[in-house]
Amino acid sequence: DAQAYTAAVGAYMAHGSPDRADALVREMNRRGIAAQAGARLYNVLIAAAGRRGDVGGIRTAERAMRDAGVRPNAATHGARVAAYARCGDLTAAERALRSGMGDRASARPTVHAYTALVQGLARVGRVDDALDWIRRMSDEGGVSPNAHTYSTIVDGLVRVGDVARAEALVEEMRA
Repeated sequence: DAQAYTAAVGAYMAHGSPDRADALVREMNRRGIAAQAGARLYNVLIAAAGRRGDVGGIRTAERAMRDAGVRPNAATHGARVAAYARCGDLTAAERALRSGMGDRASARPTVHAYTALVQGLARVGRVDDALDWIRRMSDEGGVSPNAHTYSTIVDGLVRVGDVARAEALVEEMRA
């Protein structure tokens, strides 16, 4: 069953056994189960590669997803953005978010994807870019920031020593 296989792939990845996970994915492909698993399988692979800091692994999973003819869903966009941001490839994270913004309504990035990018940008001191993405998430993406999104940017502002803007943002959050 595709769900059981996908869960096993995720467990192998989480426990540091990517070779066993890869073997299981190959078995899924041989048995025709990978296509049944859909986006969830590839989301698991993308997220695991991000946790390992493996940009090549993210790209391999994306390519495999395209080759299998599986369409990304909202969780895919979130997994891609978060994985690239975790690896420090913020250009790829922004590109992943932008590509999802043009997707069908049910598959567009959620607050999770935007927050992952905002967090990555804030972490490296690019707070103006992070603030711009907060504006864009509402204006272009139709997604409202949540408390985690705001706390991420407030933390980034404090890190760069811009306490006044952090306080102003807290007041905006309250409103």
